[in-house]
Amino acid sequence: KLPKRFLFILLNFFLSFYSFLFFFKKKHKNKKAGMLFTLVKLPESTRQSQLLSEIQKFNENPNIHGILVQLPLPSGIDERVIMDAVDYRKDVDGYKYYYLFIINR
Repeated sequence: KLPKRFLFILLNFFLSFYSFLFFFKKKHKNKKAGMLFTLVKLPESTRQSQLLSEIQKFNENPNIHGILVQLPLPSGIDERVIMDAVDYRKDVDGYKYYYLFIINR
């Protein structure tokens, strides 16, 4: 059986020390768990439509099992639209479940 593949989408690699630390901790934990880890670095100039297209491609790829989009996103990109675009079955952050919890309170 092939190992699970986890994607980490980052639009600005130099966001902050904490984002950088978070990225490396995730990478280490995934490797320790026997999962494959792929960093998808996109330029900060990426438009929302381009990011949505990339996410759709990842959603449709059966070899990708988890997607995490590092927040915050650059200005001009609606975080809620982007997070909603991630297939709930691949949503590593659990964003959709959190949102559903808040709405149904």
